[in-house]
Amino acid sequence: ELLYIIRDVLFNTLSASGSFGEVRITQLLDEGDLTLFIGTSYETFSVDEILAILRNDEELVLRPVANGYAMSSDGSTLALFGFDIMAGMDFVDTYDLTNSSATKQRLLFSDAVLAIALSGNGQRLVVGTGSTGSMGDAIIAFEAGGLFLIYRLETGPKGQDEWLFEVDVKTGGGTTGAISSVSISYDGNVVAFAASAAGASGFVSAYTFIEGGAFILLGNTLRHDRGATVGIVDSRLFVADSDSIVRSYDLVDNAWKQVGQRINNYGASMLIAPLNNAVLGAFAAHDSVDVNEYQDPYWLPVDTNSVYYDHISTGGYIIDVAMSPDGGEIMLVEATNYNDPNQRTLIYTGKLYSRRAGDNIYAYTFIQEIPLGELNGIIKMTQLTTSGDFLVVTSSDVNIYRRTSCQM
Repeated sequence: ELLYIIRDVLFNTLSASGSFGEVRITQLLDEGDLTLFIGTSYETFSVDEILAILRNDEELVLRPVANGYAMSSDGSTLALFGFDIMAGMDFVDTYDLTNSSATKQRLLFSDAVLAIALSGNGQRLVVGTGSTGSMGDAIIAFEAGGLFLIYRLETGPKGQDEWLFEVDVKTGGGTTGAISSVSISYDGNVVAFAASAAGASGFVSAYTFIEGGAFILLGNTLRHDRGATVGIVDSRLFVADSDSIVRSYDLVDNAWKQVGQRINNYGASMLIAPLNNAVLGAFAAHDSVDVNEYQDPYWLPVDTNSVYYDHISTGGYIIDVAMSPDGGEIMLVEATNYNDPNQRTLIYTGKLYSRRAGDNIYAYTFIQEIPLGELNGIIKMTQLTTSGDFLVVTSSDVNIYRRTSCQM
């Protein structure tokens, strides 16, 4: 009964301000803490904090809910996007993870941000917007169509890094052109996006920066499904359609030519190795990971008993998978007690596999188990960096596990 009283008082207080929207209680924790979902933001409060807020002794502080994440391959920069309730605009926040304070920068957008990506060193950011977005439970129509925007990190006049707008591509008008996916090569010079067209169709385009800074269309525009996922590695383009079919293309005489056969039933999550365009992974089920390798003229997926097939199965429940930039390692994040009805808190473990170890280079060999324990928040993404470090991003924290070497 106390929960309903708190909810009603908060609802009346916040709704009267006209700036927060719906208030819902989402979870009551064992310690009496309360998790609230307010508009498109959330926060967990202790009972004492709730009472202080109701007495107006404290202001209500909310963290924005992020709709998507991206990280540079070197682990230096984290980016996330969502909706800022107070500003009434979508945002992209970037964090410099190379310093202890994790310096934040914010870009605001009047249209809905739908996808982001970072170059390998975090110095270039690509953003895809769309013609429709969400504000809480309401769907808002933007009439600007879709935009693909590129920013470069530069040192500003005050000696601080800031994002400098470089160029944009208009991908549609009205209710078409919404961008479903963006990608950028490791060196940041080649970019690609998938956008919607009329009906159920969509298209994929790639652009490149050439000498002198000119920005030009790379090859031809490809027709694909609305909602496709795109990846670019060097000059090889990967496209996963909504029917879980992946196709790969190479640039031949300034036109995209499919290489290898299409890969069927490959799941919605592509694992791209930004430094190796001959490796393609997929995370579809929660008990396995599939990896295919290109050996001209085929992508070769086979059974676990075959030397050409890389398939990792565990008895636990895989929450997320990360592939190293060169495709040589895979890290599984597993909830070891997912199916235990007596456990209310998930215990996580990282399992590292490498194809660099052992005699069989066509299979991933188990290397190490990393106890991650109880993580604060929900896992949003994981990353294996070029230096071998492992990062786990949750809705609340960034957890960094450094790789060390031992000499005997």
